Amino acid sequence: MNEDFRTEIALVKKDITQLNKVIDKLDTAIEKISEVATSLNRMIAVQESRVDTQETALGQNVEIIHERITQHREEVQLEIDKSHKKIMDELKCLRADQQEHHKQMNERLNKLEQWRWTIIGGALVLGFLASHLPWKEIF
Repeated sequence: MNEDFRTEIALVKKDITQLNKVIDKLDTAIEKISEVATSLNRMIAVQESRVDTQETALGQNVEIIHERITQHREEVQLEIDKSHKKIMDELKCLRADQQEHHKQMNERLNKLEQWRWTIIGGALVLGFLASHLPWKEIF
């Protein structure tokens, strides 16, 4: 019986030794997992910081873009207004020139019509006189 106890004690010691090795390995694994978790926490903090920085920069860029769009819209509207005013002034000038040209052509046409009627009247008078003259007596 003594031997059975010794064998069992030896087996229990061997089991305890093996358990101690497993526990040591588990302790090492837990330490490594803790280190990885700590490292991951640091990396997450760094990434969150980068994301915050980029969000801030993006917000500033969006504001700059909005300002540029507004400024460009104002500049374009100003140029459109200038062009519109210039076109309208040119149209007014063209209309005035057209009216003056129309007036001149109308006056010329009236003068031509007066000459035509004067010539027609003169031809009628000459025709009348020619028809009432005694041509046989003259020649």
